[in-house]
Amino acid sequence: MDVGHHYGAPGAISAGGIAEIEFNLELADEVKRSLEHSGVAVRMIGNQVSLRERTREAAGADFVAVGDCVFGAGHGAAAAVADAARRLAIAETVA
Repeated sequence: MDVGHHYGAPGAISAGGIAEIEFNLELADEVKRSLEHSGVAVRMIGNQVSLRERTREAAGADFVAVGDCVFGAGHGAAAAVADAARRLAIAETVA
């Protein structure tokens, strides 16, 4: 599970003062607990490293989930889809 940011690039700050990384980590922890409760092995990646390093960390995974909330005006779902497509292209290049 890739949290979508790392502490060196924590993302935008919400109106409530929460950095994207903190929101993403909390969400990822919830998803991780739920998946593990269902018997799925989950490895967290990304909260300490760059995008290129995260794609290397994901090598060998059967499935990679990216939990990346996008804060800020003018972003939202369209930006999240574009970002996911960019990440996939990079992952395919590195793999």
